[in-house]
Amino acid sequence: MSNNFVDLNIKNLIVNHFESVVNEIDLATELEILKDENNEYELNQNRAFMIDHKNVLINLVLQNIDSKSSNYLEINRNFLHEVTLIDFSNRKLDKICVNIFDLYRNKVKYLDLSNNYIQNLNLRLCFTLGNLEELNLGNNRLNNLYLNHNFQNLKDLILSNNNLEILSSQIFSNLFNLTELDLSDNKICVIENEVFIHLFELRFLYLSNNQIHSIDFNLNKCSKLEQLHLNSNKIKSIKPEVFKFQKKLQILNIANNLIEKVEPEILIGLENLKYLNLRQNLIKVLNFSDLKFLINLKELNLFSNQIKSIQNLNYLKCLSNLDTLILSENLIEIFGISQSSSLKTLSLSNNYLTHLNSFLMENLENLYLRKNRIESLDNGIFRRCENLKVLDLSDNRIKSIEDYVLNELVGLQELDISNNLFKADKFDLNSQLKFIY
Repeated sequence: MSNNFVDLNIKNLIVNHFESVVNEIDLATELEILKDENNEYELNQNRAFMIDHKNVLINLVLQNIDSKSSNYLEINRNFLHEVTLIDFSNRKLDKICVNIFDLYRNKVKYLDLSNNYIQNLNLRLCFTLGNLEELNLGNNRLNNLYLNHNFQNLKDLILSNNNLEILSSQIFSNLFNLTELDLSDNKICVIENEVFIHLFELRFLYLSNNQIHSIDFNLNKCSKLEQLHLNSNKIKSIKPEVFKFQKKLQILNIANNLIEKVEPEILIGLENLKYLNLRQNLIKVLNFSDLKFLINLKELNLFSNQIKSIQNLNYLKCLSNLDTLILSENLIEIFGISQSSSLKTLSLSNNYLTHLNSFLMENLENLYLRKNRIESLDNGIFRRCENLKVLDLSDNRIKSIEDYVLNELVGLQELDISNNLFKADKFDLNSQLKFIY
């Protein structure tokens, strides 16, 4: 290791809006980057320091570190004791020595190492990041990560777009104050049962785009969880009562998996859930009585499943806060609601409907029936839909529509009847229509 140093003169620093306080900063005048015999780093002149006039907050941004072979950044001399943010993103780094962080004396709150080539990172021996609140390791090549007990103040941990395959039970054991954990876009196929049991403050958990086959890990201690994203995995089974203690969960995204049935035991504990996304699964039967626990649900998305049978539709009244129901791209042949509901948006496009039963939904504003096999509309079908604003009947087999059918829709503003089997001039249209196709 040579002693070639890259000098940083304070006059060459870009100090935005705080030039008047530069002289008050007690900083070393040179940044040392130690080079090994085979590597030479070139640093351009872009050094940005944001200096807070109260606490001398410094934002260190190193730009364009280039090397001829392996990129290895090591700083081992006392430097910038007041730095709170370190940005080493987009540096082409594949190794980080932990003694690089010995410079900052427990004042760093934000560390960005994203968009590099780091494969392994062992921070067990790092004792100078005790106040770190956010660690971004996204878009690297990590297959292992080791943290010690010194990271108890960490709130946000971003590990997305890496090569993690196994989440061992101890990997997050010291992160008692973590509120957001992003593990999306990895290769995770094994989640040991007790991985999350120490994450008492966790509110947002992202596990999208992995290789997870089942939801059977322990979430009991994550009682403050608000969002759980498990979309785009290979999930076939969900352990009964796995969400029993998720009383604050509002968003559950399990889209694009291999789920065939939603058992009612799965939904126990989700009384405050507002958004349930089950699109692009393999669900064949939708039983609304199984959803009776979801009393605060606002949106249910079942787009692109294999639903042919809808059972106990009368239980829709139990979902008194449900305003959006998406059932498009399924195999539904019959659908009708004979009682009041809170629905404002209903999508049944791309199904096999040939006949429509009554839609007695006084709150309905948007109804999408595109690409079905509907041939006619019965008298009184929209009798109580006075708030309907958008009606899409395009790409069906309708030959005629009686005037009184549409005249019932006194609030209709947009009507799409394109690609049917009739001529538009065969009936009278409401004058309030703004768009007709």
